[in-house]
Amino acid sequence: MSKLDIPEDRLAMLDTIVEYVLDTISKHKHANLLYVCKENTRRSQYAQALSAFLAMQYDLPVSNFSSGQSPKQVFGTVLRSLKGAGLTVTEVKQGINAEGTERALRNPTYEVKHENKLITNLWSKTTSNLEAMPEGEFIAIMVCGCNENNAPIIRGRMPSRIFDLKFDDPKMDGGDDLPDKQHLEKYNKTRDVIGAQLDYIMRQTQLRCNQQKQEPRAALTIDQKQPM
Repeated sequence: MSKLDIPEDRLAMLDTIVEYVLDTISKHKHANLLYVCKENTRRSQYAQALSAFLAMQYDLPVSNFSSGQSPKQVFGTVLRSLKGAGLTVTEVKQGINAEGTERALRNPTYEVKHENKLITNLWSKTTSNLEAMPEGEFIAIMVCGCNENNAPIIRGRMPSRIFDLKFDDPKMDGGDDLPDKQHLEKYNKTRDVIGAQLDYIMRQTQLRCNQQKQEPRAALTIDQKQPM
């Protein structure tokens, strides 16, 4: 995972997410993270895959999901870019029509693995695709600047907390019209920025979990007075 400098103001936001994830793990022994973007084709797919990989690497009880309001299909360059990061991506299921699209689109499911271990499954979806959504309490991380009015609702449940963690869209400014090399480089940059910040969240969560386990308990006070 690329190590990129993270601005101080961004670190403050990431630390807030870390604290909330820690609190959730402390209460429930587990945390669900749902990454949300409009189409669930690029940034939220990167986030789901990389967050799942990092949670596995840091051995954290964190499950990772993604959704969108107008899903289409996982964009092909995102898959190429994940492969370039050392992950194995394989189409395992023929596509179905994504909900909310204006035209029929092929929307396959992809297995993402690392060293033959399944990390996650990627496909473009909404929160109504319950088989791919978290059960119980979840934290929503909005990766495309969506506001709280667009908060995801799963089984009638609102997120326990919403974080606005916007990342630049690699398709903007003609990103999808660039020659192939520059096009892939732009997507790889988005992958690396998302990966570096999620790595920070997972690494800090692991460190602070370990610190909490190692903190000594307060010693019992024993009355040493001799009987009269």
